[in-house]
Amino acid sequence: MMFDSRLVIYRHKGKQYALPVALTPVVLYYRVDLFEKAGVQVPLKTWDDFMVAGKKLTRDKQFMTFVQPESWTDLRVHIRQRGGGLHDENGNVIFDQPSGVEALEFLADLKHKHKIAVDAPAGPALWGAVKEGAVAALWGADWYATFLSDNAPELSGKWAAQYLPAVKAGDRKTSAAGGTGTALLKTSKQLDEAARFLEWTFLDPNRVVVRYQMIDLYPPLKEALKDPRMREPRPYYGGQRLGELFAELAPDVPTWYNHPAQGEGVPAVQRLAIRPVMEGKKSVKEAVAETAAELRKLTEQYNK
Repeated sequence: MMFDSRLVIYRHKGKQYALPVALTPVVLYYRVDLFEKAGVQVPLKTWDDFMVAGKKLTRDKQFMTFVQPESWTDLRVHIRQRGGGLHDENGNVIFDQPSGVEALEFLADLKHKHKIAVDAPAGPALWGAVKEGAVAALWGADWYATFLSDNAPELSGKWAAQYLPAVKAGDRKTSAAGGTGTALLKTSKQLDEAARFLEWTFLDPNRVVVRYQMIDLYPPLKEALKDPRMREPRPYYGGQRLGELFAELAPDVPTWYNHPAQGEGVPAVQRLAIRPVMEGKKSVKEAVAETAAELRKLTEQYNK
């Protein structure tokens, strides 16, 4: 009924403890007008194509994209597209596998080597920069479509979306960013009622579609994706049917695994890997190795 790539996020020792709210397929949002002005044609099939386009679109105070200098937000997108993460399904740390090294190196190269990206402004300044045309493309999940339309309404009709450029031709054309799950507590005094409500809310296709229309989070329920209401034109995106793009990418949204250590592990990744690398103070390999060692220490505390 639901895509297993999302169900496994809320599974522990073989038991399902929650249901996912959203599928969170990642796409590339881009400024149609800026791309046309620079003579860049879409879709950009690979990240190499993205680099080439970025050289044409980066000029003066305009850059191809923004990167997060301290946050896990960007790294999780690119490490998952490569099939990686922090832990595997057995709780082993995998951050120092090639997927982790390559993802962090990719982000650093956008900024330091290719110089087609700059640090994303913090807070409201981000949307001021977007409105001023300081950025030509941004990767984001389905929910980012609403972020753009809500925070930069003046740019209606100037944005569109395509699949995420692949690492190499034929590779995965999406990733996963975010995700919320809803669980039942065994201490609930109305456990049976709560279970029925959860089933009604998350497993009934009509209810799922209505929820999507209300909160704009693309659902992981396969039956709901067939509903025509999921594919309505989006005026902000020039009438593009974003739901069709999300549906096409849905089966390929990557699996990633939760672990109790990630509550402390993600801040460690930000502190020991992302920040020093994006600031140019540490090499990617050195940062990844140090961070993986710290992740293993944290993980061992939970595996005892």
